[in-house]
Amino acid sequence: MISEALAAKVDESKPALNEKDANELDRLAARWVAKCGRPQSITEDKELKELLARMLELCKARFRYSLPLKETVHRHLQLLGVEAKANARNFLVRCLKAGIKISITGDLWSDNGMGLFGIYAHGMPEFKMEKALIGLVACESERHTAYHIGEWTKEALWGIGLKVPELLGINANLDQALTRICLKPEDLERLGIEKDTSADADPAIFIFKKISDNGANIKAAWDEDGLWAPCINHTIELCTLPFTYVQKHKNGNDLAIPKGSVAESFSKARGLVGYLHHSTIGLSDFHVCQKRVGLEMTTIDQDVKTRWRTAHNMADELTYNKSAVQEMDKDPKYKEAGEVWGKNKLSFVDWDHLEESSACLMEAAVGSQLLEGDEYPTSSLVIPTVYRLMAYSAESHDIYFRNRDEDEYNDATANPVVVLHSALQPKVQEARKLYHQRLIDRFDTDLSLSVKQFWFIASMLDPRYKKLTFVGDDMLRPSSRRDALKWFSEEYNKNYKDKFVAAGEEANRALPAAGDEVPAPAVAGHVKRRKVSAASFFVVRVAGAAQAAGQSPAPTTPAAEDAPHADELAAYLALPQIEYATDWDALEWWETNAKKFPNLSAMARQYLGCPASSATVERLFSQVGLAFTDQRKNASPATIADIIFTKLNMD
Repeated sequence: MISEALAAKVDESKPALNEKDANELDRLAARWVAKCGRPQSITEDKELKELLARMLELCKARFRYSLPLKETVHRHLQLLGVEAKANARNFLVRCLKAGIKISITGDLWSDNGMGLFGIYAHGMPEFKMEKALIGLVACESERHTAYHIGEWTKEALWGIGLKVPELLGINANLDQALTRICLKPEDLERLGIEKDTSADADPAIFIFKKISDNGANIKAAWDEDGLWAPCINHTIELCTLPFTYVQKHKNGNDLAIPKGSVAESFSKARGLVGYLHHSTIGLSDFHVCQKRVGLEMTTIDQDVKTRWRTAHNMADELTYNKSAVQEMDKDPKYKEAGEVWGKNKLSFVDWDHLEESSACLMEAAVGSQLLEGDEYPTSSLVIPTVYRLMAYSAESHDIYFRNRDEDEYNDATANPVVVLHSALQPKVQEARKLYHQRLIDRFDTDLSLSVKQFWFIASMLDPRYKKLTFVGDDMLRPSSRRDALKWFSEEYNKNYKDKFVAAGEEANRALPAAGDEVPAPAVAGHVKRRKVSAASFFVVRVAGAAQAAGQSPAPTTPAAEDAPHADELAAYLALPQIEYATDWDALEWWETNAKKFPNLSAMARQYLGCPASSATVERLFSQVGLAFTDQRKNASPATIADIIFTKLNMD
């Protein structure tokens, strides 16, 4: 039957499918290949051909149509890649047309002989966080120096169309003129860009901020014009090294782990958890022990050295499964000192190190998870988060043990939920002091002025933090609020005042009256074990807090106003600060008030539209890893780029 169907599809007695419809089918096949992570050659797979042929036969197709081949899929993948890049360009133009410069995040990836430099663009042409992949540059044949990273960045930005003549539609052909969104000279003027700027001008003129990790080369390349800001997550990770890892030499090799240190306890924990992930017999025995002590049969998250939070999660989960691990220790076959389990056996001090370190790092783990989102504003959360971390890591601040608070069977007299710094193990006390000092150094003392201004202004543009009042604000320098207000005023007066007309009538919706509840939006992000939100993070940690988690108070919002403000800055600063420990939506507030604050609302879209971390581009490489499978190991960087652009920039 199938062979008959295959023969029927090339029956010359039937009319051929017209070129438009045939191209549509080939395009759908190419899109499927890109979206599902399949190699192009799968379209010539015998079983797939039989399936499609059978479908045609059963549907009694009236037209002849040659099933997709690798060549047709490859051609349409290239066309889809072009279309996906056009979508990215249109996003950039929408941002610039709205008076918003784009922010970019970037990172490097390499595997099996292929190297890629990825760049994402972020912005808010309207009151919604948006992003698009704009660059995936092949870089396996060049050293990752600051010079090359700078050149790859220009190559990607120019390639996506960030040139003044191209943005103005100069020399565009008829097809481009009909399909492309273009800027007007007045759009460029509002951005402070000359309309006669040459095509080879540095595309940094279109950039608001560049976000990356703290790597020396990418920082040197991107900080040349003062636009660089560090990825908040990577910077927090560098502060946690006294707990989770030992410091590295410049050549990338770890120093020897000191005996009895917290780092040694984490090293042993990695050995145990790694064994459970590699030994099926070991995992089976562990599940038996979990069941024996009344625990759910689960696996423990393995620590991934490039993701510091996995070290915290590993310690947290291992502590929860302590009774099962100790039950497994009793088994004679796991007592041999030379075996993986035996040589990584945890002592009582090691267990204390893991539990206490997990408690000390809990705020950083939850905060960094909140800050890696890209579908809600995060730049305004940096200052409240890092100063909270400084306050909670000070010797004078007690340590909150969430695992004990969540355990209804915990004996608080033996295992108190809140513990003094002096009650911690000596090595944990040392690590905590170093962690606290690193936070101060990286987020205050050694922080560049441009980054400090960016983070403080972003916080003041969020009505929840505009007066810089939050848990941990006692760590602010006495002059911090005064400096922040000065930076805020100068930035507004220089770059935003009187540059934007009032928004349309749609933006003039009435605010809820004072005391009315504002629905809490769903906060998207990279969620793993617990839902993380501003409501659950920005609260005071006290005994019983775990049981109250998720009970977000209803914020009180200012009363509605119905007239534009002559002095937007003074009017905004005069409004009361909204309750910060809520999931209240700052973007909704700005959209509602866009007519009253046309210039300030544009400034808010500029600052709040920039992410605090480079997690988006890091997640991009997870997609690249899935696309660059063994079946595609011979694929060219251009093909991989077409696949990824199609997957991420096409609906």
